[in-house]
Amino acid sequence: MDNKNKVLTDVNIEDDKELQLKNTLVMTMIRKMSSEGVELNVHTVTKYLKSVMELVELTDVKGKSQKTLAIKVMRELVNNTDLDGGNKQILFTMLDNNVIDDMIELVVDVTRGNVDINKVVDAAKCCFGFVTSLK
Repeated sequence: MDNKNKVLTDVNIEDDKELQLKNTLVMTMIRKMSSEGVELNVHTVTKYLKSVMELVELTDVKGKSQKTLAIKVMRELVNNTDLDGGNKQILFTMLDNNVIDDMIELVVDVTRGNVDINKVVDAAKCCFGFVTSLK
C-alpha cells in the first residue's frame, strides 16, 4: 500500500471511530433522557446540552474536538426528535447560528473561572440605576 492510500485508510478509520463514538453518545443520551422522561425541545435544550457535555467529557476526546463532538451529538439528537417542524427548526437554527456553540463556550469559560458574575451584576445595577433614574 502506498503512503497516499495509507493516509486515506487512516482517515477513514478515524472517521469510523468518530462516527461510532457519536452514535454511542446519541444512543446513550436517548436512553438517559427517556428514562428521565425528558424530551428534547426548546425548553429542555440546555438540559440536553449539559448531559451531552458531561458524556463527551468522559471520552478520550479533548480540546476543541470535544465541542465539535458535542455539537454533532446535539445535531443528531435534534434530527431524531419527533417535534413538529417549527420547534425542530428552532433547534436547528440554534445549531446553525452558533447559539449552542456559544452556550458551550460560556460553560467552558465558567468552569475555567473566566466569568466574574459580580462584575456583571455590578454593571447591571449601574445600567438599571440609570434607567430607573429616567422615570
